[in-house]
Amino acid sequence: MKKLEIHIALREARRTHEMTQVALAKSLGIRQSAISMFESGRHDALSQEKIVAMAEMLEVDLTSLRLGKRGPTGPTVLKYCPIDGCPSNIPYVVRGDIVFMPTLSRATAGQSTICRFCSEIMLDACPNTDCGTELNGGAFCEACRQPYVTVTSSPVGQPAEWADEERGRILELRGMFELISEAPAKENRS
Repeated sequence: MKKLEIHIALREARRTHEMTQVALAKSLGIRQSAISMFESGRHDALSQEKIVAMAEMLEVDLTSLRLGKRGPTGPTVLKYCPIDGCPSNIPYVVRGDIVFMPTLSRATAGQSTICRFCSEIMLDACPNTDCGTELNGGAFCEACRQPYVTVTSSPVGQPAEWADEERGRILELRGMFELISEAPAKENRS
């Protein structure tokens, strides 16, 4: 008899307990996105300690389960979405200019990573082709001062007001995205 993979067993146990990803994440002291990634088969999204704690909470015997792959192999780097309209990039006004602070994600180096919000290919270095310095955080490349995310359209109204409204819109979009990602999969009915 083939052993069931751990992420599938724990997902089904969570659903049997009628627990949302958000509630489970809160009780484990982790982010909902980590639960979502784990339940999708990314076993590297959670530490072994958190997997054991989750199994105990959901009353799952780990000895009868198969761990499967631990996710992508190889070194990881920070990546960001280069699109100014993407909800992963938060607008601010600095000295009267709009600046976007990208949300950084850790992903496997050398492999394409797709933004979970807008499906754009994420970057791991300065967008200035003459620079190409590895991403170091913040809104600007430390080497050449190029912004990681370039403003492509002029905002309507005052920049500070526009940035405030845009941040509100982003919070609303992110909230809707989290609700969608935690919704239980609908069962197929024949």
